[in-house]
Amino acid sequence: MSFLFRSTQAVAAPVQSLTNVQAERVATNEEARPLPWVAGTVRLSLTWISPAINPQAIPITTTYQSGKDSTSTTTVGYTYQAALAGAICSGPVDTLHAIYIDTVKVWEGPLTAVAGQFAFITLPNYGQARFYWGSDSQLADSLLEPLGHPAYRGQCYVVFDPLIFGRDRTSAPQVEFVVSRRTVIPGYTNPELSGDVCPIHAAIELATHPRYGLGIYLSDFDGSGEETSAKLVEADMGISPLINNAQSLPQSLAEMLGYFDGFLYQKNGKYRFGSASLPVDFTDALIIDTADQTDFPEIDSDAFSQVSSETRLVYTDRDREFKESVAIHHDAAAHALNGTQEPVTFQRRWITRQSVANAQVSKAGRRAALPEVGGKVMVHYSKGIGLNPGDPIRLRPFPQANYLLNCRVTGIAHRRSDDAELELQFVLDVANQVSGVTPAPYTPPEQPTYDADPMPFEAVFVLPVELSGVAEPEMALAHLGVRAHSLITGYNVFHSTDDLNYAFLSQARFFAVTGTLTADLLEDGADAVIDAHAVDRATLATQTPSQADADTVLMFLGDEILSVEGYVVGADGTVSLSNLRRGRFGTLAVDHEVGERAFLIRREHLHVLRKDAFQQDSSHYFKSTSYTIAKEQDIATAPVLPLEIPEPLVDNPT
Repeated sequence: MSFLFRSTQAVAAPVQSLTNVQAERVATNEEARPLPWVAGTVRLSLTWISPAINPQAIPITTTYQSGKDSTSTTTVGYTYQAALAGAICSGPVDTLHAIYIDTVKVWEGPLTAVAGQFAFITLPNYGQARFYWGSDSQLADSLLEPLGHPAYRGQCYVVFDPLIFGRDRTSAPQVEFVVSRRTVIPGYTNPELSGDVCPIHAAIELATHPRYGLGIYLSDFDGSGEETSAKLVEADMGISPLINNAQSLPQSLAEMLGYFDGFLYQKNGKYRFGSASLPVDFTDALIIDTADQTDFPEIDSDAFSQVSSETRLVYTDRDREFKESVAIHHDAAAHALNGTQEPVTFQRRWITRQSVANAQVSKAGRRAALPEVGGKVMVHYSKGIGLNPGDPIRLRPFPQANYLLNCRVTGIAHRRSDDAELELQFVLDVANQVSGVTPAPYTPPEQPTYDADPMPFEAVFVLPVELSGVAEPEMALAHLGVRAHSLITGYNVFHSTDDLNYAFLSQARFFAVTGTLTADLLEDGADAVIDAHAVDRATLATQTPSQADADTVLMFLGDEILSVEGYVVGADGTVSLSNLRRGRFGTLAVDHEVGERAFLIRREHLHVLRKDAFQQDSSHYFKSTSYTIAKEQDIATAPVLPLEIPEPLVDNPT
């Protein structure tokens, strides 16, 4: 996978494909086929999602001389056509560049997505098509809806009405599309990479997308992604990933990171991105001195005979209509060193531009031509615990050495679970010279801990009947909890009627966003700004008007329930809320003062509490305990959350 760590030293020969067409470019009606996820500019086929609709056989006739003064007409064949629908890829797609039928380009754009449901396209000699971009608001196709098809929101698809198969051809032709799709990540700007996308942005979308990805909260990533992506954009490192096989998403994510020797790790409770192939300044790298080592380093220097003088990179060439091409790098010095070519081949099918392929094969070739000197060293636990694969270190190879080796960490391991030492595996960064700087005394930094801390904010609300569906005299409650940090994965709710004996009530996995109003919100106001708590504030996003009308994101503010449409996180940590729907579910729209606390959560994540004891005119007490993967909060440290359920209001007789 990696250029740096040589894990693709021996790559298997490419799989031979039928008629030299890759699998992603062959149309199919196979069931349970994963919908391709794409970013950048790709050429791919479709998956038929409907049978032939309104099939027709149009006769082809010819007229001939049947006598001296007469002619006759006869049928010599048929042109077959039908309406068909096919799924293309994940949406929304931004640009349609071309359409191929039976490998021949029959339509050329570009056609850019604009406001509207679909684009109407005429294909000369092949019929007409409605191209749906895959937005979250698109409606069902008028031809497909009566047949039970949904709107396929978030999915790019096409409806041919009709598709002309051809003369005496009773099956649909091979249809391919060239489309461009930018990554959609709240708060991130897509850089200009000639139709490609930044690998970091693609990886973040794949990790956070709620429909096609892993669904990780965007707030669980720190700013290292933008730092690393800026370096990749500066190097014009863009890719066009196409994932259409049934492999796990972590495998796809690992393949994506491999294009720039990237890695993903956790630090300070956040996910971070790094790259082992980007230039590194060793000036401030961690020094592993003799006093930090519990044993002498073991260095393997028998690597000069393993250098490669020829490196090949197989990629998808956009300029050759997405055909497979090869970029080659030769190194004369490496050939003189070992006397053989020792070729290395990398498969990089998501690279689609020749300039990127040449740059990457040149970088990989220079690395492959250098000897891979590596080894391992045992260090004190406190010295190595903060390191991650790919980090730079400066290593003193033996006590008498007056220099330090510039190395990169390739692995970290315990030999025994009870050891107070770590094994660091490393490779020498031969592109950088060793350093002769004498190390300064080292004091290990204090490592932060992330326990199952109490929730800093929480609230219990009585839900109106219109929202809960629970009829009086019973009541349904909602508990909204805000976690202290992102390593807390859930919480338990306990209930008591006397504040003495608490019993487990329920468990929740979703957390609310909270903040205080920065200005008064009047009864008829529709916009507000809250000073939001940092954790999870990026987990919500702007809703469409129809979603806001359907109350997909709720805000609890005093006794009023509001529905949120606009949701924008500012650089200063505030959240701007716009087009608020006031007084939802029978609550009253009233004035709210600056400083009043609001809780926001997706309606589907609302933690509803039900119990026979929840009756009108009753008192209740609640405690919540958060938990991480390894720890759970002691209930004795949990604050008490009291709630008085009032008796029903009785109108005075007139």
